[in-house]
Amino acid sequence: MLLEPDERTTTLPGQQAELAEMNATDNATIFVAEDNETDPGTDRTSLVGYLGVYGGQYRRNQRTAYLVIGIRQRFTGRGIGTRLFQAMETWAREQGIHRLELTVITENQAAIALYRKQGFSIEGTRSQTLYTAGRYQDEYWMAKLL
Repeated sequence: MLLEPDERTTTLPGQQAELAEMNATDNATIFVAEDNETDPGTDRTSLVGYLGVYGGQYRRNQRTAYLVIGIRQRFTGRGIGTRLFQAMETWAREQGIHRLELTVITENQAAIALYRKQGFSIEGTRSQTLYTAGRYQDEYWMAKLL
């Protein structure tokens, strides 16, 4: 994930505005995965994963979408990522999206395996783009054509 825990400054109104903006376009959406159990002390189900789709804003890139996925660590390895990608791809095809893109830290073998399983290929390496755990890390730029 790009942000560290203390960097998140999103407010509820800000999140609502972002979701409203996504709903107003044909090439952006978010898919969520929930746990059947409710969060302790609430009557809400627990969010365990998401896949955000962010389409281009201009005519020339509106059929390209950048993807961001996150799954809570304790829920990995259960097929949630696969199901999120399958739902997203069905939606993307219906919307006329032609190209899907994402980036991933080159050391994240589990994520790379998931993306390859979904038909993504590595197009290049972005050198030393992230600084985490006291060192710079590379990212792969991956894409899939629909």
